[in-house]
Amino acid sequence: MPLITHEQIAAPFISGGWEDRTVERDEPRFRRQVSDDIAIQTGLRPITRGGSVRFAPNLGAQHEETGRLVTAFLGLPPSAGVNLSSTGVVLADVLYARGVALTASHERWQITSPQQSDAVAAQVYSDIIEYGMPELSGIRSLDDLIERLQGQRRQQIQSGHLAVACGIAIRQAQAESALAEFAEPAQQQDGALLEQTRGFVSRFVEHFGFGSEYVR
Repeated sequence: MPLITHEQIAAPFISGGWEDRTVERDEPRFRRQVSDDIAIQTGLRPITRGGSVRFAPNLGAQHEETGRLVTAFLGLPPSAGVNLSSTGVVLADVLYARGVALTASHERWQITSPQQSDAVAAQVYSDIIEYGMPELSGIRSLDDLIERLQGQRRQQIQSGHLAVACGIAIRQAQAESALAEFAEPAQQQDGALLEQTRGFVSRFVEHFGFGSEYVR
C-alpha cells in the first residue's frame, strides 16, 4: 500500500483551481495561470527513503513562448518544454528565510504512515500558497519576467531565458547582451554541452535575425 496516492496529493491543488500537469510516473506537477502571459508551476519532488516519503517543492514562473523557444533552441523535443520555467524558488529556502529551520520544513512535508497523507498533502499546498506564491507574485507579464531575470544571479540557462524573453519583447540590445552572456561558457565547454550552446546561439540568430557575432 503506498503511503500517499496521486489523488491525495492532487486534491488540494484541483480544489484551488490548479491544472494537474503530472506526466505518467513523473513527479507531481501543477500549474496555475495568473495572468494572460504568466503561469506559475510547482513540482513537488517526492523523495522516498527508509519507508517514508518527503516532498521538496519548488515553484517557477513560465512565459509560454519563452519556454517554447528556449526548448527549441536547446534542440530538445517540444514535450521537454511543457514544464519549463524561466525563474523560480525552492520552497524550503523560502521558509528558511522566514525563520523555519530546514529540518523543520523537511518534517512538515514528510509522510511515514498512510494516516498522515491527507494532512501532509494539505500542508504542502498551504505552504505553497502562503510562502511560495508571494515570492513570484510580482511576475505578471513578460516585462516583469525580464526584470526578475535581470535582477538575479544567472546561470547559463537563465541567461538563455533572458535573451529569448528580451528578443520576444523587441529589446535587441538587452537580448544581445544576454546572448553574449549565454555564449561565454562555450570557451570552457566541449562535447555535447558545447554543441548545445552553439546550437542555441545559432537557432536564436536564425529566429530573431541578430546576434551572429556570438556564433562560435
